[in-house]
Amino acid sequence: MLGHLVDLAESPLRSRARDRRAPGERDRAQELGDLPVPELCRRLKVAAGSRATGMPLVALSEVVTHADDILRPAGEAATVTPEVAVAVLSQLRRVDRLAARWAFGGKPHRGVQLAATDVEWTAGRGPRVEGQALDLIALLTNREGAIDALSGPGVLRLPEYKAR
Repeated sequence: MLGHLVDLAESPLRSRARDRRAPGERDRAQELGDLPVPELCRRLKVAAGSRATGMPLVALSEVVTHADDILRPAGEAATVTPEVAVAVLSQLRRVDRLAARWAFGGKPHRGVQLAATDVEWTAGRGPRVEGQALDLIALLTNREGAIDALSGPGVLRLPEYKAR
């Protein structure tokens, strides 16, 4: 997973969109995953501080999303600051609107207003869907069961996602 994060952080969006591999071929993230963890951490830190390379906000979104993927089944919650939560929600909402099928294997969440109850963030128009920031992040990334933690009249408009 760390190789995946470094790959995203070091790769410009244009190259990510062009990056298609043949079936069975190892991708760059798998190759990076073979590197020692300290080296991957160093590279992630360098890429996160650079404006010339990578997509640090995408990588941050991945870190938060996958931390939640790991901790949620154990009954724990990832700890993120309000600033990080708002940045990640805003980034994921942009991706949701522009490339939900490609990025998250699902339909965009249109026709509803998403509202975080633990940070100041709303997006969209329509019947309201409310939840904590991490629950909305799970929704925007089409995680199985994300809808269960949400409330509001807009929930009825949301499709349920199966595990991929």
